This record gives sequence, C-alpha cells and structure tokens, in this order.
Amino acid sequence: MDKLLYFLGTSVKAALTQGQLTLTAVSAGSAGNYISLIITEDGTESTSTVSVSGNAISVAIGTNDDQTAEDIRDAIIAFAGASALVLATSSGTTPISAAVAEVFLTGGLDNSLTTQAEDLVAVVTASGAVTLHFDVASSEPSVGIIGAKAVLTCLAASEKALLDQLYGEINSGRASLIDVAALSKCTGITHAEYEINPAA
Repeated sequence: MDKLLYFLGTSVKAALTQGQLTLTAVSAGSAGNYISLIITEDGTESTSTVSVSGNAISVAIGTNDDQTAEDIRDAIIAFAGASALVLATSSGTTPISAAVAEVFLTGGLDNSLTTQAEDLVAVVTASGAVTLHFDVASSEPSVGIIGAKAVLTCLAASEKALLDQLYGEINSGRASLIDVAALSKCTGITHAEYEINPAA
C-alpha cells in the first residue's frame, strides 16, 4: 500500500529589514517571499508616496534626503494596497539618502507538505531533531519541484525512537495517510516544504 506522509508545522511570515525600516508579510507562508520593496528618489519633495503593482511596493521619497524610515512606515500604513501586504515598523529617524533597488522579503514558510513515503532518500539526525529529505523530482517535474525537506523535533536522545515509530507506520497495514505531527515521539515540525529549482 502506498503511504503518504503529511507534515503540518507552524507557517512563518516573510520579512525584510532595510536600514531602520522593517516589513513583515501580513499573511504567513511562502507567498510573502514574492513581496518586494523599491525606494526611488523622485516624486513630491519631502513626502513619501506609496504605490503598489502586484506584490511590489514602491515608495518615492523625492531628492531632499529628508524622508526617514518613520515617514515610509507611516506612508505604507496609510496606503491600503501596501498595508494589505505588509506590516511596517521603524526603529529610527535617520534620513534616507539613496534609492533602494528592488529587494524581496524572505523567510516565509508554508510549513506544510504531503509526499510519498517511498520518496524518502536521506535522514539526518541531530540532538532533538530529525531531518527527512525526499526526492520528488520525477513526480512533480511540471512545477519545478526538485525535492522536499521536513525537520521534526523530538526529545533529546529520542531521534531513533521517532524514526522507528515513523518506519513502523510506513510499513504497517494501517491508514495510507500518516499525520507525522501526530506521532507520539514527534514534538513538532519546524520546517516542511518543497524545494524549487530556481531556473523553473
């Protein structure tokens, strides 16, 4: 019987710190990694003017070098299209004196994954953690997926017991879908996602 492994952890929000300005995606997950910030030295002087195109947030700050991270934060908060994408915070009032080319938020994770047990190709253990690597390239070529990884947590010195429990479920005649987070030896899932070919 083919077995599917289901991993569900806590999704992580993407974020970006640019000088004294920090943007955090409103929604958790990998989609936040496609949100970007561009700062240009044009537009109305002494004003931060925000526009949004898709997931790209552009801020025009003029050329007077008098706009700060606080000014940009306030402008992003006030612009509905931008505040729907990110939460903006600032940590200072140093004037911004140069344009910023497009930069993307990073670190967003969906932290969920469903894959065939037979695609498991490598296991790496560390104290309190088990990392599972899957080769899914042959079954997911059309979307550029080349692999998958899940990181499970457990009590220190319980790594082998967790693997034994997982393999026991895989080799049993029970349900074809295994909820890995529900295994008694698993204390959490910190990472679970497909790995994408950047050239796809």
